Amino acid sequence: MAQRILVHLTDSIGMAPRKIILWGMVEGDNNLEKYNALRQSATGILLELFQSTPAVMDGIVLVPLSSFDYNIYTPHHIQSFSILPAVANAGMDFGVAVFTILENWGGLSTCVYHVGVHGQVLAEH
Repeated sequence: MAQRILVHLTDSIGMAPRKIILWGMVEGDNNLEKYNALRQSATGILLELFQSTPAVMDGIVLVPLSSFDYNIYTPHHIQSFSILPAVANAGMDFGVAVFTILENWGGLSTCVYHVGVHGQVLAEH
């Protein structure tokens, strides 16, 4: 059976997201310890992102995984972005991802058509 990909374009490319932050929800005592160590040692862009943690529900801890710009001018609409090295090196695992879209390309609203988060499934301890 042949696979098909359906691409739906909006009337305005300005509705595409531009500046995005990817967060991971911190769960479990082991991850919370790693989160606290990471937060205390954060510098540069990671420190800036920690200072902009979105307001969500009480008791939910989010760690910034990546900050990136989606580029509407590249010939490829599928783009990949890496996790910040300090976060990757912390060895945390995540079951929930949260995206904060800070701005789009000038539209009155923002449309997101497809988002994929790729990683590795961890073996149960």
